[in-house]
Amino acid sequence: MGRKPTGSSIRAPAGLFPAAAEPAPPGALDAASPAPRAVEISRRAALRRAASAVAAASIAASSRAWLPAEEERRPDFTETARALRSAVEEGAFPGAVAAVGSSEGLLWIEAFGHLDAARSAAATPDTIYDLASLTKVVGTTSVVICLIRDGKLRLEDAVSKHVSGFLDRAPTEEDRERRASVRIEHLLAHCAGLDAWRPFWRSVKSCEELLEAILAAPLAAPPGEATRYSDLGFILLGEAAARAGGAPLEELERRLVLEPLRMRETLRNPPRELRERIAPTEREAEPPPPAPVAGAEQPGAEEGGEADAVDPGGTEGDPPAAAAETFVHGVVHDENARAAGGRTGHAGLFSTAGDLARLAAEILRGLRGESRVFPREILERFTRRRGLVEGSSRALGWDTPSAGSSAGEVLSPDAFGHTGFTGTSIWLDPRRDIFLILLSNRVHPTRANLRIGAVRRSFADSAAQAVDAARGGPPRPAPPEDRGPEAAERRGPAAPETRGGTAGPGL
Repeated sequence: MGRKPTGSSIRAPAGLFPAAAEPAPPGALDAASPAPRAVEISRRAALRRAASAVAAASIAASSRAWLPAEEERRPDFTETARALRSAVEEGAFPGAVAAVGSSEGLLWIEAFGHLDAARSAAATPDTIYDLASLTKVVGTTSVVICLIRDGKLRLEDAVSKHVSGFLDRAPTEEDRERRASVRIEHLLAHCAGLDAWRPFWRSVKSCEELLEAILAAPLAAPPGEATRYSDLGFILLGEAAARAGGAPLEELERRLVLEPLRMRETLRNPPRELRERIAPTEREAEPPPPAPVAGAEQPGAEEGGEADAVDPGGTEGDPPAAAAETFVHGVVHDENARAAGGRTGHAGLFSTAGDLARLAAEILRGLRGESRVFPREILERFTRRRGLVEGSSRALGWDTPSAGSSAGEVLSPDAFGHTGFTGTSIWLDPRRDIFLILLSNRVHPTRANLRIGAVRRSFADSAAQAVDAARGGPPRPAPPEDRGPEAAERRGPAAPETRGGTAGPGL
């Protein structure tokens, strides 16, 4: 057992961010992007640190405001925090930030451990993490929802309607015929037939070259035949969204999602001024020009299971250390995303737990019809199991609980979530009106660390039980028709997904 890690905790008062804040008008923050925006982020961080004493004094006075109940009914996350401290001590990750909240805002946020294995600085609630595949739901899926809302995209659209090269680059006539029936919803549900992952980073130098490489690769299966968690599918989806929306994906993320929700600390390619707040990821191996260094996110192995030990690109376990160790820090960990300048639909976003809490709370409000950003009818379609492949746990962009997933055993069948290879996860349970966020850099210093799966499940169960205890027990089961006719059957085990030729867990 090492020395007790440092950290900081906030019992979040109501109003830490507004429960139903008016979205910022589109374009309102244009003048703050990109470089001035980084200065503004740093300025806000300094103000937060200067005001921490005042904030701490006010938290105790206002901590009951989130729930109209007596003091003893506030959720007690002591056991959840103890488990996460133990995870740091046992080496699951150098540090982490956990956040729990409801549609009204944050209930609890706490940092554990340090930014890195050298303990150079303590993790704080403001620590910025590489979201890895959380980009798929935080960025790309949210943009697609907004484009559908605005009438610029439909789930039933053929991918070739928006990316004409998808048909033109087909290597054979048989492949072209398969591609003609691939729809936007197939990409969202990971059943479009694209490979899970390929090491394109070894040869491509830009986002455009990466897209061309994907378009030239044959489908691995007909659309709708099997669920294959696919980074390549979400890279293609990001491109389809960009063309439908008439702007680069990163601009659509900012204009349609981040600005309206005031998510001012969620960004791609963070500037160097933010480096001291960013948790580093994996140890760098010898950098192979012109592609990024080895040690990037593995696709299709999000849960941190045994399959994660081998990199499909050929790096097994821990990359060899250089004479002077350096780490991937402040640039996206995923190699294909890095080769494309950090601008792809499958990875590239960095964020804080507090910013993700804004998104999660808005989605929960949206499922009640109270969001001006995400319409209820669209959210309901995206957060239920889609059923495109029999037995699949996949919704659209999101996943749902299944045996062994990071949702644990306590969340309701209506829950939905996602994970990221760097050690990130988010789950929302509309029946409980809660969200659970865990951000870590478990791949620091190496991806060979496989402890994250058990930590995620323990965190989800403990946090949900703490909320249930404060509310007098778990929520009542929903009627069979609630959230769709299939809701009563959704808790059953999901069919295995195909991940690069192997079966893997649901997330």
